Amino acid sequence: MTEEPKKQPAKGIMKCPTCKTPRLEPREIARGLGADSCPQCSGNFLVFETYLTWQESQPAPTKQPEIGTPDPNQTPEAAGPKLCPYCGRFMTRFRIALDIPFHIDRCGGCGGLWFERGEWDQCQTRGIHTRLNTFFNDSWQNRLRQEEAKFQQEDRYRALLGPEAYERVKAFKAWAEQHDKKSVLFAYLESKDVSEPPSRR
Repeated sequence: MTEEPKKQPAKGIMKCPTCKTPRLEPREIARGLGADSCPQCSGNFLVFETYLTWQESQPAPTKQPEIGTPDPNQTPEAAGPKLCPYCGRFMTRFRIALDIPFHIDRCGGCGGLWFERGEWDQCQTRGIHTRLNTFFNDSWQNRLRQEEAKFQQEDRYRALLGPEAYERVKAFKAWAEQHDKKSVLFAYLESKDVSEPPSRR
């Protein structure tokens, strides 16, 4: 579902939310999509209403977005507060997918989007640049948190059991989950008593 644009303030002189002082300059970051770019850090700001108008002219996505798998070698981002260059309110950082190593900053007031250097290009490469508004809703963000918690739990088991034992247990669990007597298998592993099935006459 396409998110409705919020009421936008009058656009005036905008300064980079990362570098603080340089003025943003107009730049086309995709065919027909104008943004405001920082001449110092190459970050890009997108007015949300402008983005939605451009989005309507793009072909509909052919596949659903993917949650992805966390990369343990990802370098944590520098997480400092940013002010929206358009309306001056604080921006909120949103995770897009578990295997994308950055967050997108979005204004809680006007909905404007800030991309650090190279982030918009990575969204284009991933093919998600035409559906960015769908990643900010509660449903997607909850899915991300749940999947991340699951991967973290698996990492804890892997560390406790060791890689080889963990993979063997994981394979057995996957097989047991599909077995028609799954409850009996898990009861046996937990040393629980199993009642006799009723006799058939």
